[in-house]
Amino acid sequence: MRVQLFVTCLVDLLYPEVGERTVALLERLGCTPEFSRAQTCCGQPALNSGYPADARRVAEAWLAAFGATEGPIVAPFGSCVHMVRHAYPKLFADDPERLGLVRALGARTFDLPSFVVEVLGFAQVGGRYPGAPGTVVAYHQECHALRGLGAGEPPLSLLRGVEGCTLVEPARAELCCGFGGTFSLKLPAVSAAMADEKLDRALAAGAGALVSTDVGCLMHLEGRARRRKLPLRVHHIVDLLEPAGRAVSPRIHAAPGTEPVPEVRLNLHHAAAHFSEQRAAAKLEVDWEAWRERAREIRADAVRHLPELLERLEAEVSAAGGQVHHARTGEEAAALIVSLCESSGARSVVKAKSMTSEEIGLNEALAAAGIEAVETDLGEYIVQELGERPSHILAPAVHVSAAQVAELFGRLSREELDAPTRRVSSATRARRCARSFSPARSASPG
Repeated sequence: MRVQLFVTCLVDLLYPEVGERTVALLERLGCTPEFSRAQTCCGQPALNSGYPADARRVAEAWLAAFGATEGPIVAPFGSCVHMVRHAYPKLFADDPERLGLVRALGARTFDLPSFVVEVLGFAQVGGRYPGAPGTVVAYHQECHALRGLGAGEPPLSLLRGVEGCTLVEPARAELCCGFGGTFSLKLPAVSAAMADEKLDRALAAGAGALVSTDVGCLMHLEGRARRRKLPLRVHHIVDLLEPAGRAVSPRIHAAPGTEPVPEVRLNLHHAAAHFSEQRAAAKLEVDWEAWRERAREIRADAVRHLPELLERLEAEVSAAGGQVHHARTGEEAAALIVSLCESSGARSVVKAKSMTSEEIGLNEALAAAGIEAVETDLGEYIVQELGERPSHILAPAVHVSAAQVAELFGRLSREELDAPTRRVSSATRARRCARSFSPARSASPG
């Protein structure tokens, strides 16, 4: 069966592994997941914020994307499904032509648990809890699925087939967690109090983990649990529906009539999964939450004392024989750096990784003045050679695949490189050093 993956914004941007595991589950159940690259936000944030006209424009793009597809449309959680089924008919009540499309698409749009249980006919699909055996798990009912779609039972049915954990139902399990999208931003104190009540009831039931289908709820609850240092883990339901030891390697097919999934999106998803694995491994080696809390304290302290810290920095730089320059705008800062280079007769500048220099357009300003900027950071150097801009403050080349890096440095070094081998890393670092080390020794500024 061909199935259209309606990935939703939060999954696409913050929880790509949920999308990948959704695809893996559907494949295991005999489906062929397809992904339309034309899909957009469903428009729910705009509608909930009181902008129906804007929501309608976004919804038109969603309708065009999925209207060109065939088969069931499946989303990892129910909030956006509720938007399509129940809000779209109201948004397009005055447009008979689109209203017909809205009703047709709404009839074939499902949240994942409902699709698996009620359409495919699997009351249980197996799975194993990805943590300590015997963990007590509490299920959090997402509001749109429970009250809007009447889909409270399918997830519980699936969880009853998961090994390695015990499912419990906390008191008042139907209560909202307080996320509510923009509600949590507009009324944070109320939102946090609602989350605390949900967490307290889960703990009272003996739970060591919370499971839900809505990643927005999970993000909200995990944030509160972390701040309160509660012994609760949170999981999307698909985390528990993977068989023990199964490696997730989903195949996402482009929907017929659409272009293939962009390579950059696949690169980002693979990178996100890799980072998630590394982060999970790091959490096992240190007191992760203690370090996070300490980092927050350092940042907050620096913000509170920023004027004094800047004065201290200028005083110490001056005492060491340096000179501090002040600029009011990014353009002024870039022009100042260019003038310093020109006054010293420099034709090349060695740069360290800095998103500030990207934000003020420093490389472009230097190039316009005939001055070469040499990046010394490996990621920055890769995107510089590709003629692209950094995509992330910490990982500038996160959107570039290993194969692309191998091709780039193979071309620069005039030798063929295999992406999975250590030669890529060695060659890239050697190339970077060969290019940057000589200018670093002779450049006036740097």
